[in-house]
Amino acid sequence: TAAEQLDIDLEVLYSERDHRLTAEQAARVTARATPPDFLITGNEKRSAGVVIETAERANVPVFLVNNGFVERQDIKRYGRPREIFRQWIGELIPDNYAAGYRQAQILITRGLAQGLGARDTPLQLVAFAGTFATHASVERVRGMEAALAERRDQVTLRQTIPGDWSEDTAAHKAALFLLRRTRPPVNLMWAANDATAFGLIATAQAHDLRVGRDILIGGCGWDSEAIKAVREGRLATTVGGHFMDGAWALVLLHDYQRGKDFFGVPVRTEMLPIVKSNVAQYQPLVDPTRWKGLDFRRFSRVLNPELREYDFTPQNVLRQMH
Repeated sequence: TAAEQLDIDLEVLYSERDHRLTAEQAARVTARATPPDFLITGNEKRSAGVVIETAERANVPVFLVNNGFVERQDIKRYGRPREIFRQWIGELIPDNYAAGYRQAQILITRGLAQGLGARDTPLQLVAFAGTFATHASVERVRGMEAALAERRDQVTLRQTIPGDWSEDTAAHKAALFLLRRTRPPVNLMWAANDATAFGLIATAQAHDLRVGRDILIGGCGWDSEAIKAVREGRLATTVGGHFMDGAWALVLLHDYQRGKDFFGVPVRTEMLPIVKSNVAQYQPLVDPTRWKGLDFRRFSRVLNPELREYDFTPQNVLRQMH
């Protein structure tokens, strides 16, 4: 929808989290007789570096979304946009740290309010990460750890387990953990994304745990099914908003192509928690029928010269929908 409204010819290539395929696709696309005006890529399994180097050689501007660099050697090699690689013109990375932090805080607060756990025993939390080498997972785990450190007397982190962003993997590993029947019992499960959270729900229910009562589970992503699960009480929260970042990247590149550079201009985004009390408020954001009525041109500084910043927050999107 955003591409159509902004008159952008958008081609989407799927690599299914395969970093080798991502590199091959970048090489093929930039080698075309008529290469694209821009590349947009993520950094799944540290794949962005190769794409940035390929784009630099081909003189094709590249924009990074969703996952940034977290490995020290990558940060040293690639720096910041336009610092070392001139064709790496920008990035739009969600605040994954805040997402992990907020999910953990909600789980702890609600767990205490429900009286989970035994007297004088902290809440027991198991975390299921994504892929350890991926920015989103690393930052969400860091945020979760910070929330737990602030409330160390109230909650204990039992283990952080790689869930690989996968419902099946998370379900299998959660089952192995629960079968140990360690004491005190786990009553909080933190998940790096919504697919992982659904795996945890299935496993908890298979072990006769009442999800939402005996054990609280959180997710991240604002998946439409996750929002439904929040409404039904199976998920304590899903934290998200970053699913819109692809559209916002198109707005920034639209303006860049027309001479209004986004570099140095404030860009506001936010990762927000959906819980049972606000699920109705944010439901329209994941309703495809509502997105068709959203005018993405309203967010462009080229088409709206009075705008002094890019406000891509969910609250502003909701205002534009009304």
